[in-house]
Amino acid sequence: MQLILTGILSLFTFLGLGFTEEDHHHHHVAPNGGILIPLGDHSGNIELLFQPETGKVRIWLLDGCAENYIRSAQKEIQLVVRRQEVTLGVTGAVDDRVIRLPLAAIGNRLTGETVGNTSEFGAVIDSLKGVKKFTGFFDKVEFRGFEFVKVPVQWDEQAN
Repeated sequence: MQLILTGILSLFTFLGLGFTEEDHHHHHVAPNGGILIPLGDHSGNIELLFQPETGKVRIWLLDGCAENYIRSAQKEIQLVVRRQEVTLGVTGAVDDRVIRLPLAAIGNRLTGETVGNTSEFGAVIDSLKGVKKFTGFFDKVEFRGFEFVKVPVQWDEQAN
């Protein structure tokens, strides 16, 4: 059976009906309107939704195609950010602050998710209110039996 399928795919490719290199470079859309941050080589994604006017940060763990939510046993995920802000009244002075932000696991009655078995994490961080951009990393993310450490993140209001 496998030999037949291989033959059919080879025939389609030969006739120009097969998959092209472009098929491997597809675009994923964040389901909650945030930005996608890849985990590993297409293993999964973190969706980051940040609201600078309120300081609200939400993340969701998603599969490699950003279509399905993936639950984690973590009770919190640390987001370490370096925010840049221009000091008012001082020309060109930039204040870099490193802030550790614990994002707590969030349960959801509709999906049956609970703390310790959820795909959603979040917090309201007063020190991020009004921030226009930040860079940093997720300290440790447990995902499908793997541990990803120092997952880089970059958020810019103008780009989002």
